[in-house]
Amino acid sequence: MTAYVVLFVLGVLGWRTELVDRFRQVVARKRRALATLGLGFLLIIVVETAGGLAAQWLSEVVPGGRAGLVNDSNVMAVVDRYPPWVIVAVLAVAGPIVEELFFRQLLLTGVARFSRPWVGLLVSSVLFGTLHMSSLHASEWIGVIPHACFGLALGVVFLRTRRNLVFPATLHVLNNLSAVLPMI
Repeated sequence: MTAYVVLFVLGVLGWRTELVDRFRQVVARKRRALATLGLGFLLIIVVETAGGLAAQWLSEVVPGGRAGLVNDSNVMAVVDRYPPWVIVAVLAVAGPIVEELFFRQLLLTGVARFSRPWVGLLVSSVLFGTLHMSSLHASEWIGVIPHACFGLALGVVFLRTRRNLVFPATLHVLNNLSAVLPMI
């Protein structure tokens, strides 16, 4: 939790000029921004559902593939340990912004600088998925497929909006809010 707060502060300070500029672009075209977020949301639903179905099928055919992600139980333990405002601030807001700064702004852009954008998209999506792993067991590899698909959808939104981090960060925050709020 502390690491996310520190990384959030450092990331926002480090990219503050670009983030403010990108946010101003969004505000200048509110209707277009809402349409983009809506399309991004639909893309996430389709891609993450496909990943979930693939993970479900694999969990039935791969030996040892049925166990759930340890990450999910870790999140539940954190929710029980901290007050609701801390959970919302860190897990639903700061965490997703840190992850977007790293996986989209830094990693996807950095890899794409030396190769093609789709290579950066795939690398950042797979690594985003593996961030949610706690071991190398088959069930963990299978369980992160929907997370990698979520990262893929966010990466597509990032690239399609001319690398405007505001869009995938907003979608990621809304996603985490929808997951965290029912737990608290």
